[in-house]
Amino acid sequence: MILKFPKGNLIIENTKLSFVDFDKVLNASKQERAYKISGYISIIYPESIDLLLVKNGEPYNAITYSHDKKSVIGISEVIERARKSVMGIVNFYEVPEELLLFILISATRKPVFSALGWEKIEKIISNKETLISKFYSINFTGFLEFVCDIDHNYLKIINGEIVKGYYSSKLTTQASWPEFIILLEEYFTRRKGNIRIEGYLCKTDDKEVQASPAQIALFYNAINSTFSKFSDVLGKTIVENTALTSYNRIKEQFSFMENSNFENLTVEGAIITTPQELVRTFAAWFDLIKTSFSSIIGDTESESFIQMSIHEYRFALKSIGFFEKSSLSFKE
Repeated sequence: MILKFPKGNLIIENTKLSFVDFDKVLNASKQERAYKISGYISIIYPESIDLLLVKNGEPYNAITYSHDKKSVIGISEVIERARKSVMGIVNFYEVPEELLLFILISATRKPVFSALGWEKIEKIISNKETLISKFYSINFTGFLEFVCDIDHNYLKIINGEIVKGYYSSKLTTQASWPEFIILLEEYFTRRKGNIRIEGYLCKTDDKEVQASPAQIALFYNAINSTFSKFSDVLGKTIVENTALTSYNRIKEQFSFMENSNFENLTVEGAIITTPQELVRTFAAWFDLIKTSFSSIIGDTESESFIQMSIHEYRFALKSIGFFEKSSLSFKE
């Protein structure tokens, strides 16, 4: 499967996945400041493409493309698939964060404007003044995703005016409505593949960040350690029943936890959520655990066991804001 996105500075291009040390690529920013860049890593498989979005050298979200479908996917799922696969091609390009935002929003939000197929494109070209006036009349601020065959182009719009283009053939350039119409006419003349134009509302300060695998692992480790500690003291049967009840209540309250699983006092799974929602979820879960075991051993002992269980994770939990959302207090 092949898709062409706007390309910036080249880091890796058209390299076989089997030749790439994927962990080294992901950890490069921790070794050298030169790799604290923003961009995307594309992993091309025969039937799909995974796009890993990177900010300051760290993955922060991921999208998978399959035929005409696209959707957000867990960062850890993309990484694990790349580690296990021998077939695939890797590209890594540095691009502006604004472009990454456009690519991500096009996979997570519904468009407010849509034109699909060559017939609709012909009408747009014939009635271009009408289309342009509509964007001006509503002070449209956002972007157009313009896809033709394998080419993915993005045009930034402020108050109805096209001001910048990110093209599959050229990363970034100033743009305008007349230039966009000329581009449409060029594609229309060739009429190759499918074509669609979709408009999305957004502001440049919009953020769509996915909790990182390290953040998810932090909370999994902390809560699994807590269940293990209680099990050592109270016995596995009592703890397993209480833990499972709390887990089911958390799944009811936070739907993304449906993608996790709980077995043998261990929670795991590739969940997709924001860092803020991740913190709220596990803060609520720890509070629920504390309350549940307080009825058995008392408030003081219940919190004491939890504090001992999370002791080695306390500074990482503090840095992500866990103690601001939980009834547990930070202890040096």
